[in-house]
Amino acid sequence: MEKLRLGTACWVDKSNHGFFGKGRIELLKEIDASGSLAKAAKSMGMSYKAAWDAIKEMEALSGEVLTERVAGGKGGGGSTLTRSAYNYIALFEALQSAQKTFFDSISLHLDDAEALMQLLSRPSIRTSARNQLACTLKAITPLHVNAKLELAVDDSIFISAHITQTSVDDLGLTLGQNLFAIIKASSINIHTSSTACQKGNNTLEGKIVAFSTIEEMYELTLSCGSQSLVATGRKQTLPLCKKNDTVWLSFAPEDVIVGC
Repeated sequence: MEKLRLGTACWVDKSNHGFFGKGRIELLKEIDASGSLAKAAKSMGMSYKAAWDAIKEMEALSGEVLTERVAGGKGGGGSTLTRSAYNYIALFEALQSAQKTFFDSISLHLDDAEALMQLLSRPSIRTSARNQLACTLKAITPLHVNAKLELAVDDSIFISAHITQTSVDDLGLTLGQNLFAIIKASSINIHTSSTACQKGNNTLEGKIVAFSTIEEMYELTLSCGSQSLVATGRKQTLPLCKKNDTVWLSFAPEDVIVGC
């Protein structure tokens, strides 16, 4: 007999109207990738009018402009996303990650109501860390008093974490277990080349979707595959880069905190 499984969909309402979900966020991403609403609609199998209406409804509900026209040129112009649109993309990806973490944590107990209620009654812990990724434990390699964990965030993102062997035992970690990885934004270093990343560190390719500075500090929001990560630091340590640039993120396995 097959086990019960949760069917999930992430959707955000505003003023009792559908604001955005996976489809509308994918439409924004396609506009960003193609530079054209028409091309984005075609790529998603939508009519131009349906895509236009979806964007206009989001703008009406948010009170913000999400796309801007790029006039003229040999290609006849196109569309680009505003900062607000990038913020909604990052918000949706964060919501999806949080939703996956929650549903993964309860999916193993759907056939046991008592165990499920015990799990749901546990006190939740909030952290100040900006980056919390749902992941699956793929391998455990002993390293003297420590252990190296291989974690799959999705089909294209894999990271390593170093924790003590005592922590492995205390958490009761087993292969295939659903976990979450916490990475402080200040622990992530930014490079413009993968070869500049320190050997042995986790290295991810990402795209800068938001870039802000306050006095001597910077904050970047980066899209890495299906994930959104935040990196912060001093401007003097940041290589020359700008929004929409592709960069490489690097952080040490020791800077990854694992929870379940």
